[in-house]
Amino acid sequence: MRYIGYAADGTLLPYKEWVVPKDDLPDPRALMAIGAGGVLYPPGALDSQVQDVRLFLEICPKSDDLWFKAMGLLAGTCV
Repeated sequence: MRYIGYAADGTLLPYKEWVVPKDDLPDPRALMAIGAGGVLYPPGALDSQVQDVRLFLEICPKSDDLWFKAMGLLAGTCV
């Protein structure tokens, strides 16, 4: 798991700086599953665009975890 991190000025931190806070999560929607060992998404958890291979390859061809996170958010799913 990773927690999408932002700097004090609101800019997005580099991916390598995304960690899970040890205290309460300020925004549970920012929690992101990492699929190194696999992630199981229940039916309806991801937006239907998840199967749009052309769009995936255009937007984030090497970042499938980010793609799945975006598709989950579009479907209203939190990790």
